[in-house]
Amino acid sequence: MANEVQISESTSGANEVNVKAFRSSLKLNVTLGKYSKALIESFKFIQSVITSKLQNKEELLEECQHSIITNASKVTELLDNVEKQDLLTTLSRLGRSFTSHKMHLHAEYAVACAIKLREHSPVHQCNSNERLDLVNLIFELSISQRAQNKWKKSVMNLKRCYNVCVQKNDIIFQAKVLYELFDNLYHQERYAEAVESCLLLFVLKTDLEDNLKESLPYFTAILPHGGGEKEVHVKLSDAYSHLLLYDDALKHNEVFQKLLQSENDHKFSLADLRQLHLVNGNLHHLMGHYETALMKFDKWSKLLKEFQTSDADIEKERLTDLMTSYEMSGKLLNEMSQHNVAMVAWEALQQVSSSLQNEGKELDSKLLQISTCIKTNQPVEKLMENLLHSIRHLPVDISMLYESRCMSLEAEELARDAKYSRAIYRQQEAISIGKKCQRMQAQEEEDCDVKLALYIQHSTSEEMLKIGLKILVKTLLRIEGKMIVYRDEGVVHYHKDVATLTKCSKALQVILHRMKKHELSACLTETFCRRSTLIARKLKIQYPLQLTQEAGVENDSCVVDLCGTDVLGVDDVTTLYYTMHGCVTGYLAHLIAPHGEVVSSYLLVENVVEVGKLMERLKLLVASCHRDGISQVGSEKLCNIYNTENRHVPLMSPTSRNSPMMKMEELLDHHRVELSAEGLTRNDAMKELFSILIQPFYTHLYKLPENSPLTIIADSFLSLVPFDELIGATDRKTFGDRFNISISPNSLVLHNNKRKKMKEVGDDSDQLDSVRKRQLEKIYTKSEMKALQAAGLDKSFSCLVTTATNGAPIISSNQYLASHKQTENNLHACVIGSPTFHRHLQLEDGTQWKLPKSRVAFRQCKNIAEYMDVAPITGNCATKERFLNEMKRSIIIHISTFGCFRKGVLCFAANNYPVGDRILPVEKLLITSDDLISASPFNVRLVVLSSCYEWKELGDDVGQLKLVNSFLNSGVQSVVFPRWPIPDDVSDAFYFYLYTQLQNDVPISKAMFESKKEMKQKFSNPHFWNSFVVVGSSDVIVDLSSIRTSQLQGLLSESEAGCLSPPLAVDSGKNSSEIFHSLQTCISRLSASIDVTKELDLVDFLIGLLVEATQRLAHDDNCQSSIVMIPRLLLDTDGGEDLIKLVGFDVQSVRDGSHLVNSSSSYMLVFPHWNQDHLLLPLHQALTGFHELCSNQNCILALSTMLPLHQEQLCNLIDLIAIVKHTPTIQLGILDPSIKPLWSHNSIRSYLLSIGFLSIRSLLIFRRSLSNRQLLIGSLQLLISLCLHRDHKILECLDISTLGEEPKSATLEPKSRLQSLQPLLMPRQEILVRSSWMKDASYKREWEERKKLASEIAQVTTNYNRILDHAKWWHRDVKVPRVSAKSEPGSETSNKVKVMSGATPSCDRTPLNGEDSLQESLHQTLKMRHEAHLVLQKRCEEITRRQVSAIRGCYLPFTEDH
Repeated sequence: MANEVQISESTSGANEVNVKAFRSSLKLNVTLGKYSKALIESFKFIQSVITSKLQNKEELLEECQHSIITNASKVTELLDNVEKQDLLTTLSRLGRSFTSHKMHLHAEYAVACAIKLREHSPVHQCNSNERLDLVNLIFELSISQRAQNKWKKSVMNLKRCYNVCVQKNDIIFQAKVLYELFDNLYHQERYAEAVESCLLLFVLKTDLEDNLKESLPYFTAILPHGGGEKEVHVKLSDAYSHLLLYDDALKHNEVFQKLLQSENDHKFSLADLRQLHLVNGNLHHLMGHYETALMKFDKWSKLLKEFQTSDADIEKERLTDLMTSYEMSGKLLNEMSQHNVAMVAWEALQQVSSSLQNEGKELDSKLLQISTCIKTNQPVEKLMENLLHSIRHLPVDISMLYESRCMSLEAEELARDAKYSRAIYRQQEAISIGKKCQRMQAQEEEDCDVKLALYIQHSTSEEMLKIGLKILVKTLLRIEGKMIVYRDEGVVHYHKDVATLTKCSKALQVILHRMKKHELSACLTETFCRRSTLIARKLKIQYPLQLTQEAGVENDSCVVDLCGTDVLGVDDVTTLYYTMHGCVTGYLAHLIAPHGEVVSSYLLVENVVEVGKLMERLKLLVASCHRDGISQVGSEKLCNIYNTENRHVPLMSPTSRNSPMMKMEELLDHHRVELSAEGLTRNDAMKELFSILIQPFYTHLYKLPENSPLTIIADSFLSLVPFDELIGATDRKTFGDRFNISISPNSLVLHNNKRKKMKEVGDDSDQLDSVRKRQLEKIYTKSEMKALQAAGLDKSFSCLVTTATNGAPIISSNQYLASHKQTENNLHACVIGSPTFHRHLQLEDGTQWKLPKSRVAFRQCKNIAEYMDVAPITGNCATKERFLNEMKRSIIIHISTFGCFRKGVLCFAANNYPVGDRILPVEKLLITSDDLISASPFNVRLVVLSSCYEWKELGDDVGQLKLVNSFLNSGVQSVVFPRWPIPDDVSDAFYFYLYTQLQNDVPISKAMFESKKEMKQKFSNPHFWNSFVVVGSSDVIVDLSSIRTSQLQGLLSESEAGCLSPPLAVDSGKNSSEIFHSLQTCISRLSASIDVTKELDLVDFLIGLLVEATQRLAHDDNCQSSIVMIPRLLLDTDGGEDLIKLVGFDVQSVRDGSHLVNSSSSYMLVFPHWNQDHLLLPLHQALTGFHELCSNQNCILALSTMLPLHQEQLCNLIDLIAIVKHTPTIQLGILDPSIKPLWSHNSIRSYLLSIGFLSIRSLLIFRRSLSNRQLLIGSLQLLISLCLHRDHKILECLDISTLGEEPKSATLEPKSRLQSLQPLLMPRQEILVRSSWMKDASYKREWEERKKLASEIAQVTTNYNRILDHAKWWHRDVKVPRVSAKSEPGSETSNKVKVMSGATPSCDRTPLNGEDSLQESLHQTLKMRHEAHLVLQKRCEEITRRQVSAIRGCYLPFTEDH
């Protein structure tokens, strides 16, 4: 520890301390008047003496003290009576005095000496009345080091100081240390660590406010001379911004805004306005919220214009800010393609910069003005001459920089006019001059290189193409590597990098095409198309190795050999790629054969002269086909004719990205007059689209057989082209009549369909023969089978052998077994929708939304379910969990619920969450892309989405629909969905035609095409019959008849299971892992159904129940204790009853408990008679930890989602939480090998977030508040109780030896084989002993082993017989509820009557009342006795089962199959 604060290397031996040299040097420095040097020499000598072994150490220290005081008095004023203090106090006071006089070097030496003396001299040996704390000295040392810009040493000492403060739990001093640490790290640009320190500071503030029940001016107390809490939020926002975590930065900027408005009453300084609008607008700009950012910049400009001041310096600052506002607004307007408005901003910027005589800003404004003129096709010659004239008097290097920028703009103008050779030359000159001036920034140089490569894609020179290829490959790999880091570290806003990556990839495709590398170009096209799928599946993005080889650059980690693999080829499917490259190049298309060969490659600009006009025409045609018929209906009448429910989840957010591209409906409105003037019909549009898109490949395509599968992968607006309706120029047939067409985002999703096509059950005789043959091989040995074959009887026997649906072999005749019983096809269909919501939902912006009733969806689900012969899943049953389970086992799923295409979510009912009166967060009901990926629905062949209707989503690009892509990325083979809302009767008709076509064993694409033809005959408006589209594989076959047969087979299998599948003769039982997995499942169910705000007493009841059970077992007495009735709350809570049964409790019905005293239910508990599986203590410890977690409902819900976990995951999670608990100052990273698997697991990450963990880029921190520490300890106790390989000692201390230790699988001890005893494990787990080894005397050498085995069996038998007897004794006198001795209120009792004279006593006696009630009570008692007997019988059967299983375990190591 001393080395951390040591200023210089000190000696540690008696021989190394030269006292004479010190004295002579000290005398010389004093004589020369060098008191500062003499003082530092004294400090250094003190450090040497402290660590030495000199005998006269005390005398030397006193001499040093006298020297320090004498010399220090010459340097600075000392406190009174300083000579009377001991050395430790003297040094510390000297340090403070030096600090006050800003003599930080002397202060550092003084405090460092004090620390070393303090460490080598315990406090009880100090003579000073003031006991100096070590942490104060270290803090003073760090302050002195910071003043000298020794940032690293200062941070190191502050962290040491914080560690000591945490151990002492000194909150006030912790806060001071944390702020200093935050400020130091912020100045060092170590932003992640700075954010961690600041968040810990906020935690301390929250804890103080919660404990004192009042709001404290906490940051003002820490920073009396600073800006207080506002300054902290400003720095924190800036730190988040540098970390690219713009959402968090915006949140703290808004907190700063609230604090500022509450203090100043809207009277802000220029710095405040800068934070409120410039920083806020920049954050919105970086997040892609262009409209909000522009509004912020405009408001800032308006406020700056209204700001008035008489101070010249403030006025200059105001004009400087005004220039910045105009510059930011203009750049943003250019990105939004509002160039005319941007020109106004540039003119205003030029005027303000001229008035300020800011020549740099004036030149920049001219450059920006020229760039905007180029984009708007305006002449720039005069502006360029004026700019070049303005830079002549500047220094050479600055003049060369602006000259380089002018040349780059000239190249941009030449490229606009399609003069690419000259543009390339000018851009190369600009790059050369910019590099020579050595003032061009690295980012600007990279942008110039990319711009050069984009010009080169239009060249035909082989040499230039290679230059462009090298630039683009380097840029592509660099950006891809950066984006991989972004995704791993949680950065979500990097759309500019995505845009650059897209431009580079498309330019590379063109360059490779021009270089005649068609296969590599197509491979790169597919690689870029499948990026989103690979990212969604969390797989590695791969680029072709040949790409780096052609470019001559170094290989990257994401480069592999893809050419020649199945990255292009898909079995039996021809693929046609379309990639849009703008109005200058047009589109690039590749036709790929099923085996992966590039049949043809077509670039539009190489075959068409006026590409720009043709592209505008193409957009017009696509728009007319996409929205044809809307004008006939009229948008104002949509709400009148549509009964379609609005099934759109309004995931409202404060801001939204404004796309600079023109929307499809705007384009259609722009050209509607032109269309009507031309008289263009829909058939004419289909013919023209065919000539533009399909005609270049006509020769190759029409060589393919009819009805061949053809998949089209298109981006941008080409994904909206109805390819199946395109009409050929020669045969006048539609493209869909000739091919089975489907649209797909990439060929990777086509590989989801690699399974065999379904065949009708019972039609494949070869399959039946193979099944029967396998069953024969199970029944007969190989020699017996050969004998049957030799006799020619094997076929006769195969006709009699079949299999039950559960896999059990059956010998029967075909005349008694139907064909659908002879094979097992696990095919299933599902119709789910119209969920029921009992509470409002809370949306992203905090508003509440009440989901409307979905009566139409319910009726639709009912009708569709009749087509498939299934029961619809609606109402409360349509939960999120049920949907995910159906995704794992269904072949076809029809969904009719709420959702959102753009966000990629579906909404279902809650998974048994405790709603109460609370408002449910919307994320608890949503199916996201991560949920779909986790479900891995690779068996789902078709998903039909009848969801997500919203009027605002009319005309969306198919490629932008995240929900559809999420299904395909998760493994679904094809998706059918409507692109816009249509009337309910129209959608019902379409579904009828679609599911009718699917009865005919045809591909989905063909079924879609035929359904549209039927719809076209019924509804002439294309808006109705052309609404639905299929995306995914084109050759997927969904045979509904086979599915219905399979479902019938499943129902028969359930009915046959009882008679054809008898229980196993010997149950192997559950091992410890399976038992604890069941325990985790019960706790998960309990967590999902409990409401901690109302049902915390239930957890207390369970804990008390386990305590009482333990006490009864400890006293071995169950007779004298009182009866425990089960509360109704436990029975109503999911998982509660199963949890207590798992540890040995039983529930006994009391039939009618209304006559019991203080009874709240009609069920009583029967306590366990033994601690089976030893679960009582683990469950008690788990519930104790669970009780601690109940303070946070979100934590409980996250726990229900996370459990159950594998033991390996539990061990890693426990290790992480234990490390954080015992080492509060440790820094962990989410990319650490032991943490990355946990953090990448969605449910585990959600749970860690709920208990206080947080990631800041790659740094993982824990917000150590009082509530979070409670959750951390509760989590640790709960998880340890559920883990087999971690002990509760971890709660007290951290055992480093067990960290990272993975659980080992239990293995049986190796035993020698017994030749005389060879038990054989039969198929139903029966054990068959082959020989009578007890009478065989030839195996004497095995006698000891056999004796040991017999002893084990005898011991098992004895133990379980004892347990059985104990169970009967335990139940000998079990108390049952009895009728109260008191009579019921209002009942009459008969007393003896007085005997009258003259009459016999018996004549006038009346029979006793209450005889009927007594009989009823006796009857109830007998019933309850019978229930108790059934419980005892059940327990005895369980003991017998365990005994047989234990005996089997004794034999098992000797079996042949072991």
